[in-house]
Amino acid sequence: PSTAAEHVAAILKSQNGAATPPALSDASSLSFALANASSSFSVELRRRLWESLAQFCAQALQARAVSEPLAAIESEEGSEQRLLRFDAAHVSKLCASFSDRSAVSVDAHPILVDAVGAALMANGKQLLQTLDSRGLARVMRLLAASSSASSEKSLKLLMALAAESSQRDPPVGAAEASMMLHSLASYPLVEGDGATPAWLQNDVAEAPSHSGSAILELLSADPGCSLTIPTLGDCLEGGLLDGSASPRDAANGLHALSRLGYRHEGVLEAMSEYVPLSIGTFGLRDVVGMVVAYGRLKERDEPTLLALATCAQQQMAKHTLSDLTSMATAFARLKVRDLPFLEELLNRISKGNDPSMASPHEAVALLSAFGRLQVAESGAFSTLGQTLLSYGAFPHLQTTQPLGYTPSSSSSSSSS
Repeated sequence: PSTAAEHVAAILKSQNGAATPPALSDASSLSFALANASSSFSVELRRRLWESLAQFCAQALQARAVSEPLAAIESEEGSEQRLLRFDAAHVSKLCASFSDRSAVSVDAHPILVDAVGAALMANGKQLLQTLDSRGLARVMRLLAASSSASSEKSLKLLMALAAESSQRDPPVGAAEASMMLHSLASYPLVEGDGATPAWLQNDVAEAPSHSGSAILELLSADPGCSLTIPTLGDCLEGGLLDGSASPRDAANGLHALSRLGYRHEGVLEAMSEYVPLSIGTFGLRDVVGMVVAYGRLKERDEPTLLALATCAQQQMAKHTLSDLTSMATAFARLKVRDLPFLEELLNRISKGNDPSMASPHEAVALLSAFGRLQVAESGAFSTLGQTLLSYGAFPHLQTTQPLGYTPSSSSSSSSS
């Protein structure tokens, strides 16, 4: 496979600047094949393959963008729409293949994003308007997959997609709404250090707390996009009520709304009905995502949270300590005190041989949560204390000192 991949990379590179641009169908087929095969290749080979493929796909998209509007082509009636749907399906497939952030080369994303944007925005946005709901969601997901703050062109495309998604009739389904919300919440509008890109500083608050809040602010201020988040929330609510939303749709959608900082009362009410009826089908990540979202939104729906706590307690052995820390923090924030869950968690920590043992950050978060919920267990507290000491969180203390050590009288009470 690696030898074949080397050959493909060479062929793709040789196509760069060729007189005859590649077909969009070939570009999407190659991207789909690489997405399913590249995990077995070396990091360097994957990088070269994805970057060469991005250039190859960009040529196909650029040729599509500069072609004449299909309405002007003389052909049999209805063929224009068939051709548009055909091209839209390939764009959707391309975006799905390039959306895996862990597999695709970082440098491949900007190449493809610019080409996709040019193709979708050309000719009166014909191709953009022809994308089905899943296609819209896949393009949004591609934009969110970028690992750094995105460009002005990328944001312009995202806003166009957001406006289009809120105007669909019939509305988008729950799965697509959840994917779109997740992409909007994940879009890297803010740099990793929290700074806003220079080109955007006049359009958002001076210090947005994270990308989600900045995106919500931008969408709300744009007349064409102001209804996007409420409309997608309505679509998710409908899926929760009629049962078409999967547990993953529900978890991702609610988690995304919480990251955006948007309270959709209809979704929260629908969740209170959905969770008890569907909780038997929830996966580990679904439970974690929902609990964390409730904590972030400060929504104290005690019956729903207790049901989720019971589910988490029953699956305690399968959860990582990081996930359990996130849930304990959410429960503490909401003052939801489910003793079976807390006792099981304390018991797990007290054993001290957890393969996913807490980091100093998690140890502090757990101690804080236990304190706010007023639960304690000496073995668990001993383990967490040793975790802090072993990682050097308090370098002025010696690890030989017992956890019950009392600072000397020379230490002030404030520093203690």
